[in-house]
Amino acid sequence: MFYLLYGKDTFRSKRKLKTLLDFFSSKTDRMGVFRISGEDFNSFELEELLQSQILFRKKHLVVCEAMMENKNSSKFVSENITKFFLSHNVFIFWEKEINSEDLKLFEEKAEKIQSFNVLSGHEMRKWIMEEIRKSGVKSVSQEEQENIINICGFDLWCASREIEKYVLGGKIEFWGTKNDYNPFHICDAFVAKNKNKTWVLFQQALLRGVAAEDVFWKIWWQVKNLLLIKKLSESNVKNLRKESGLHPFVVKKTLTALKNFTGKELNGYSSQLVNLYHDIRKGRAEFEIGLEKFLINF
Repeated sequence: MFYLLYGKDTFRSKRKLKTLLDFFSSKTDRMGVFRISGEDFNSFELEELLQSQILFRKKHLVVCEAMMENKNSSKFVSENITKFFLSHNVFIFWEKEINSEDLKLFEEKAEKIQSFNVLSGHEMRKWIMEEIRKSGVKSVSQEEQENIINICGFDLWCASREIEKYVLGGKIEFWGTKNDYNPFHICDAFVAKNKNKTWVLFQQALLRGVAAEDVFWKIWWQVKNLLLIKKLSESNVKNLRKESGLHPFVVKKTLTALKNFTGKELNGYSSQLVNLYHDIRKGRAEFEIGLEKFLINF
């Protein structure tokens, strides 16, 4: 049998996934829990889990993340949906987004489907109140609620951090909005190799409700540009702007920044960011913690 959790509200869907994992894990051993993602999809491994028969052992639990985002894994799931339904093992599919055609396919066979849409303003306030009460605090002022929403928007990952701070006795301070965040400032600090400033700007971005993933992709964009311009300049390309496809201003700034880095350093940064991304997709890391470690140690 299989379940489907999907929706843009990844905080609540991940929390539900953890609840299901805890429940099923209590009925099996650690060796019986598997995680597969569309990115590292292996048809042979998944086929084996589909066909395995359980006689004297407990069922396997298989978490399948973002399978419908990858062409090969999506095709495999679509072609074997009946096998997932008939399997003795338990499969939990987690998707951030899923198209209507694939959703219809799941609806025909899934044991249960649960969607997690972004909360409305009223739902967000209700959620904040419930989360705070769960932590043992009886009430929270309207002002504090609004501050959380002003800081985080509808990002529950951010809101959860603010609630934790509030429960621990901290004051929720409004640092501005996402509109006050300039992603290029953190890139400028990064290429200047100013670790302290880079870290401070990262923390300020988080306090303004900017997702750590957004900062991650901006840093990745910067490293990618540095590697591209370095490669082209070493190849004696005459027109860097034309060959790179970048804006002349970006090319000029990148050339200046290259003086601060060696090729070995840039390749190392690229590998670290790629590995971090893979670890996050596999559930072994989180954007905020992983990126913070990278920015502290680069």
